[in-house]
Amino acid sequence: MFMAVASDSVTLNGSQASYLQLVDALSKLLKTFVATPNLAGRDPNLTHTRDGVHANGMEDAFNMELIQTFENLLHDNAELSAKRQTDLNTLNVSKPSFAQQLVKWLRLVAEAHVKSDKELESCMQARTELEAKAHAVAAEHENLSNLVAKCEETIKLWEDKKGVTLAANNVNDSICLWLSTLDGQLQSVDGKIQERDSKIAALEAECVRERLNTEEWKLKAQQATQDANNAKQTTVVALELGSSGGYATATVFHVTPNGDLSQVGSPTLRITPFEPRQVPFPFSRNPSVVAGISSQGVVPSAASSPIATDLEAHSVSLPPGRALALSKYPDIAADLPLEVDCLAVFSRDSISAILGGNWRLHHVALGPTATDFAKRHSITAYTASTVERNPWSPMRPGKHGYWFLPALETRVSFKQDDERHVFTGIHGGPYYYCGYYRIMSIGHLTLDEWMSFTYFDKQKYVRSFGSKSEDWRHCGAFSVDEIIGKIDGGHFQVPCVQLRCVRFDVEFYKELCGENDKFFQRGGGGRSFPTVEAT
Repeated sequence: MFMAVASDSVTLNGSQASYLQLVDALSKLLKTFVATPNLAGRDPNLTHTRDGVHANGMEDAFNMELIQTFENLLHDNAELSAKRQTDLNTLNVSKPSFAQQLVKWLRLVAEAHVKSDKELESCMQARTELEAKAHAVAAEHENLSNLVAKCEETIKLWEDKKGVTLAANNVNDSICLWLSTLDGQLQSVDGKIQERDSKIAALEAECVRERLNTEEWKLKAQQATQDANNAKQTTVVALELGSSGGYATATVFHVTPNGDLSQVGSPTLRITPFEPRQVPFPFSRNPSVVAGISSQGVVPSAASSPIATDLEAHSVSLPPGRALALSKYPDIAADLPLEVDCLAVFSRDSISAILGGNWRLHHVALGPTATDFAKRHSITAYTASTVERNPWSPMRPGKHGYWFLPALETRVSFKQDDERHVFTGIHGGPYYYCGYYRIMSIGHLTLDEWMSFTYFDKQKYVRSFGSKSEDWRHCGAFSVDEIIGKIDGGHFQVPCVQLRCVRFDVEFYKELCGENDKFFQRGGGGRSFPTVEAT
């Protein structure tokens, strides 16, 4: 038991044990000593000396050991106290510096805390900015995504539209080809119709001339009969209409007193000065034939003017108001030289070959198609119109006239005071050069002027200016008669322009005739008439 306590006391030795541990060990040792029975009867007079303890037997040994233990404990306690005092002194000495160090450390900690707060605040601000940037980037990303989606949709639509456009282009090409074919067929039909109309017009003109010839023949026969009666000579006049050149051959017989007939003579009479004669190609002018000199030596009448044309048989008389308007401007004299005893006959092919342009057009703007002859004379435009299309056209060189325009025309056909060279002719027949003209816009025909035309002339106007136009169909007119009815009713008016001849250049005309002769001498005129009528 004691050994256990001793061993416990030994474990408490050493400088490493604390003061509280030492007190605790002493308390345990005292409790053990009091509780030990062998120690209860010991001698109270026991004394201690520095040299040892006076005891007998085992008690002395125990006492000695106990004393030694207490001495050791006291020694250790003294050392611990000294050490504790030293530690306290050291602590008291180092307390101010420790406090200073602690304050310094606390200050550093506070500064670090403040710095950390600032850094934290800066980090929070940077975080806020980064979050804002992140939101902006997200919004921009969303916008880019939407833009990409729209671009993809646009590309898809463009691809679809491209496919539709290609299909539409193919359809348009097919339609254009079909329209071109149809237009060619329509032009062919129009040409046939115009050719038929021209033949009808020629037949009507021929009928008119035949009636005039018959009337003149009757008048001449009556005059011859009256002259014979006045001379108190019994004569019989037998007239036989010749078959060439429009001349009449009259055989005159004298009645003898016996009642017999004796032939007096067979004079050849000119029935009409405007009877047409044939001018053979390839030459555009044949003075001997055109001048009326035949193998029988017949001389034409004085009414056969060298500048007269056979177009006047197709002309329509001007209303008094229009004629009065033109009378303000004197005719331009066409002073042809003596060697030019007739007008040159042009064809639509020869005009196109000399000046350029499309031979199918009436009003021609040359542009790049101008020939060297046209460029040399600064010709940029010309008109080759027909009397079927414009019955008020100039019929002879130097004369003034009028042209009609389509009733539904929306484009400007002529500029104000436009000037150009003018040819007038017959559809499918000859053309004549009339001079250089200024074109003036004067409005429309009055209803009375329009109604003064015959139905045949109205038909020619409608057919010449597009009776098959879609514009007329939009207006409810689907035939020639319906279009004429629209104009007769005053629903539409016929525009017209005035032609004033400003000059007839003889030198230019000579060159023009020379080029025309060259054209026919080369065998030109593939689309022209085989023979033409001239006066």
